[in-house]
Amino acid sequence: MSALEELFKEANWLRKLNKRDIEAFSQCYDFYAPKIYRHAFYRLGSKEAAEDVTSEVFVRVWEFLTEPTNKIQNLKAFLYRIANNLIIDQYRNKGRQPILIDEVMERGLGDEGREMEKLDSKFEFEALLDSLEKLNQETREILLWRYVDGLSIKEIAEITEKTKNAVYVTIHRGLKELKKIIKNNYEDR
Repeated sequence: MSALEELFKEANWLRKLNKRDIEAFSQCYDFYAPKIYRHAFYRLGSKEAAEDVTSEVFVRVWEFLTEPTNKIQNLKAFLYRIANNLIIDQYRNKGRQPILIDEVMERGLGDEGREMEKLDSKFEFEALLDSLEKLNQETREILLWRYVDGLSIKEIAEITEKTKNAVYVTIHRGLKELKKIIKNNYEDR
């Protein structure tokens, strides 16, 4: 689906969702649930936790829409903001559990890892995850939203409640920092 088709489809869903159309909600779920799941999986490292977050996102969307005065302005940003808040809650409630690279590789990445299949080798995958962990949490989240989840600068700005310029600067600086980390990791080996 092209970006223009996706925008048109989202605008149509948004119009119908704001009128509490259950069919539009179902279509929206079918389209966005795998994306929200993948995002939650990358952030939490647990299939079960990602499934819980994904389900809860859509429960909260429907609960939000049951209030007659509530309207969603940007569907994708709204979904990811809810997901982000739920992921933060997971970290707070359980403490951050480290993701062991060997466990992830043994389990296989399945559908959750299609983006990672583009990497040339297990070594590069491990190095990238290790390098991402060295970034501060906010920068890591923004880079994942941009390059794994494919969110626009505007959508990330709405999720983080930052200006588009601040998001762009964070991405630019984050990529520079990530390149340095990766370079230093290769030099250390």
